[in-house]
Amino acid sequence: MKTASLVLVLAALAGCGTVAVNQDDSTAEPVSAAQSLAAGDAAFRRGDIEAAQVKYLVSLSEDPDNPATLFRIGSIYRSQDELDLAEDSFRAVLDLQPDHTDANEALALVLLSKGEIAQAQPLLKKVVLKDKTRWRALNGLGYIYDRQKLHPQAQSLYARAIRLNSRAPQLHNNLGYSYYLNGQWDQAYREFSSAIELDPGFRQAWSNLGLYYVRRNQFDNALQAFEKINSPHQAANNVGYLCMMQENYREAERFFELAIRRSSSYYKVAHDNLDYVRKRY
Repeated sequence: MKTASLVLVLAALAGCGTVAVNQDDSTAEPVSAAQSLAAGDAAFRRGDIEAAQVKYLVSLSEDPDNPATLFRIGSIYRSQDELDLAEDSFRAVLDLQPDHTDANEALALVLLSKGEIAQAQPLLKKVVLKDKTRWRALNGLGYIYDRQKLHPQAQSLYARAIRLNSRAPQLHNNLGYSYYLNGQWDQAYREFSSAIELDPGFRQAWSNLGLYYVRRNQFDNALQAFEKINSPHQAANNVGYLCMMQENYREAERFFELAIRRSSSYYKVAHDNLDYVRKRY
């Protein structure tokens, strides 16, 4: 997409909300692209994302070929989960500046979020070859290798990322899940626990710890893990469901019955699951 066309598209789509970039007030002092960019940065720093977006779009309308402005706009759209707009913005940056490392990384991570692994992988490889400190790119590449069942390679990348940012719970969780997929139980438990220690409210890590406990036949521990992130009856149903998936129907029955007892109203999902497992044996 040509950058000038992208300006019109972004401005039009932003205008669907409260954002506007029209500056027809003849009494206003002229504002340069650089001034609007600086004003956008100031708004972003104080947490006013909408105002930052307006200023960046104004700056872009004055200077359509500014990679820095395009990158900032793309970053905002990515934070808002507007992945198609983010992708267009980052691609526009790369049309102007193909070796823009931040844009290559950001585009790759957007593509990964969209499930476009074949496009994301070469970009991530390019980024980590150019800059070995890019822990987000290492994490993304590790995720791809896990999807490809290349678990040792994935674990090596996660470990490198953790050395760069040991306080990121997502990295420990992802490394733990890679170990889990590879049947490395002690290592999986260690990393899930590390993720939870860093962020006690990290739902994904608690869920993965629950998976680990079920796989290790520690069902009551699994229940306690799921109770951290679910209501009591949902937690019991989750454990029962995982037991059912492992064809451990007697344990599944126990937890579905518990889920039903814990629910204050008719819990259809648990009743249906219980009916299913009772027909299995």
